[in-house]
Amino acid sequence: MSELPNRIVVFTRSLFPALLAITGAIVLLGFSEPWYPISQWLLWHYLGIIALTLVLGVACLSLGDFLLRRVFRLALPTHERVAIGFALGLTGFELGMFLLGVVQAYGRTTFVVYPLLLCLFGVSRWRLVLRHARRVLRVGPKLGAAQILFILFGVGALALIYFSILTPYNVQFDARWKHLALAEDYVAHGGLRRMPEGWVFSTRPHLTSYLYVWAMLLPVGTLFHRMELAAHLEYLVFAITTLFALPALVRRLVPRADTRVVWVARFLFPGVMLYDSSLSAGADHFGALIAPALGLALIHAWRSLERPWVLLVTVLLAAAAMVKETVAIMLVPIPLLALAVRALTLYCSNQASLRQRLFGTFSWAFGLGLLLTTPFWLKNWLWHGNPVYPSLGSVFPSRPWSPLAAYRFANEYSEVQMWAPTRTLRGFAASVQALFAYSFLPNDWSKYHGARPVFGSLLTVLLPIILWLRGTRRLWLLVAWIHGAIFTWYWVHHQDRYLQAILPLMAAVTAAVLILIFRQLQTVVRASVGVLVVVQLATAADVYFLATHAMAGSAIKRVVDNLGYGHAGNYAERFTIEPRMTALANYLPSDARVLFHEMQSHLGTGREAVRDAPLWQYGLNYCKAKSPAEIHGWLMDMGVTHIVVNGTKSSGSDRLAGEFMFFDFVYRRARFTKDVDGLLLFENPKTLPEVPFRDRAIIVSCEGGQHAELHPLASLVQPALGPLSQPRAMPLATTRDETGVQSWLELADFAAVDADCATPPDIERVMRKVAERAKRGVLPAYTLYVRNDGSAESR
Repeated sequence: MSELPNRIVVFTRSLFPALLAITGAIVLLGFSEPWYPISQWLLWHYLGIIALTLVLGVACLSLGDFLLRRVFRLALPTHERVAIGFALGLTGFELGMFLLGVVQAYGRTTFVVYPLLLCLFGVSRWRLVLRHARRVLRVGPKLGAAQILFILFGVGALALIYFSILTPYNVQFDARWKHLALAEDYVAHGGLRRMPEGWVFSTRPHLTSYLYVWAMLLPVGTLFHRMELAAHLEYLVFAITTLFALPALVRRLVPRADTRVVWVARFLFPGVMLYDSSLSAGADHFGALIAPALGLALIHAWRSLERPWVLLVTVLLAAAAMVKETVAIMLVPIPLLALAVRALTLYCSNQASLRQRLFGTFSWAFGLGLLLTTPFWLKNWLWHGNPVYPSLGSVFPSRPWSPLAAYRFANEYSEVQMWAPTRTLRGFAASVQALFAYSFLPNDWSKYHGARPVFGSLLTVLLPIILWLRGTRRLWLLVAWIHGAIFTWYWVHHQDRYLQAILPLMAAVTAAVLILIFRQLQTVVRASVGVLVVVQLATAADVYFLATHAMAGSAIKRVVDNLGYGHAGNYAERFTIEPRMTALANYLPSDARVLFHEMQSHLGTGREAVRDAPLWQYGLNYCKAKSPAEIHGWLMDMGVTHIVVNGTKSSGSDRLAGEFMFFDFVYRRARFTKDVDGLLLFENPKTLPEVPFRDRAIIVSCEGGQHAELHPLASLVQPALGPLSQPRAMPLATTRDETGVQSWLELADFAAVDADCATPPDIERVMRKVAERAKRGVLPAYTLYVRNDGSAESR
């Protein structure tokens, strides 16, 4: 009976201090309100984004846990259940978004209802999961000083990475013009659609784009909030990979490894802190989520290839293949080979029942893998006649396709865009050398960090020490997988950031080797290895602060500036991102379909897009048009309502004839609408105006002295690269006299003047300058002109 009065006394004693604290908080808020109003705090925006990210995380974990328990009938330890379950759940979420896109169901309802429905799969389990999590956190020996130091280092690294994603300017270039742009396009359409121009990214594996579709569906806020939500989703994936998947794999390699500490090994590879290997809303870190989950599933499946485990491995292999082609080449071939070898070994055991079971299991696996990858190959087959479009364009009846497209893909894309060694013995030797040199010789754009290696070399340096360790059979198998993946990576397309997909495997091996060294070897070895780790960290201590971001210079500075805008009262400026594109959207109807001329990035318009950059699509080849009416017909067939030209820039990737045909159409036949900070907006007319078309061009060159040539457009289709780049076509006429050029002005609608030449004055009298064309291959830089006859509205 005495408990109640005691509680009342305790409550009374606590009430007054609590009221004082709350009153103080209210007073402080009142004092700060004139300087930085509470309603304008960025904190509320980030908290909302974090809440949405956690909802997505719960949805994926619920779905994944349900699949593990009810479909695959598997029971796993906590870390493995989270690692594999989240990878399964995220894959299921993305495939669900794909199916919703097929039925044109991208809208606000989908954004709200879809993840909440998935959360219901785990409602009955969450109390049990939370109780088990608390028990896991309480068990285990007390952390020592060194372990606490390691954890603080890891938490600091996670915090630094999180700080950098607080600005959408941190989003990488490729994510802006590929993943997020495709997601924005699908949202504008309300679902999936065929890209009539054959935009190659829409035909590649892009499973992550369906997750970003959910972010772009955010019904409130601006582009800032949608890009930030996408960045936070990637951070969630990164955190689960680091905190759960990596420790689970290490625990399988080294029994009794302390999962509270081993995750820190991921930050022994400093490249993860630097653009563009760090988090920047790309797809590589989504492949990194699948890698350890796949490794764990393979370990479980290896002994007897039981059907549930083989099918689980199949799902993860399909997910890896669907994330990105550079993820697929590193995560799919080696596990497939391992499964094949193991199946062959068991098949040869002369047990009829085992053979029958294996045949049935792998038949199911083949069918399941084929089904799960239909968002890639079946979509391409139905829309483009080629399951791997644009590859094998000469094998399948591809559309759009042409001999010109085949030449471009072979000689101007594959031979130029792909970072790969020559297909010779020397190239093979370089790929073998990369197995040991990949971390010492940077494979990145030189403008980022030059010749300085930043990836991290502990794995390579520690590998020989494994020979002195015991219990390393699984370790060697994982080492073989990693180095097989490195060879494939280097042989196909070797940029450092693509290695992030297998970095958790590298970190797991590194952590396992370090643990075994400290368990099995002498003090002098442990001390030496400790020095090695410290040196690795010390030599890369400044990597996080290098201002190498292609889009932001320094994302850290961008975040600092953005956080400071509130004090300065620049509240709207904090949410500014892609200002030209978002401004352009104000002049476009909601149902517009916009042709972006030679513009890779157009994120922020919120409209369906058609892209004509020659290297990235194969359906718009202006140099094949015989008249402006043919171009108009192509654009009308593709549903183009508006055209955007980025000022007077030209990449030089199109043929000269193609450039002239396009600019003739835009400047002489389309209707100019608006100049939005250098973005020129035109309307595609329903009917073409009556404007004469003269199929002649004047080319002014300085090679062998300044002279001019008169060409028909048909002779100006010389590519800048490849075997057809030489010889140049013969002109109709040649002159070194300005009088001769004057006489051609009544015959020609176009002119190209070598950037090193003086421009004949008569050209500028009758023609307008439309573009400065960059030098490319054998073709010099040109200034391009189109007749200015006043037949169409002009700027």
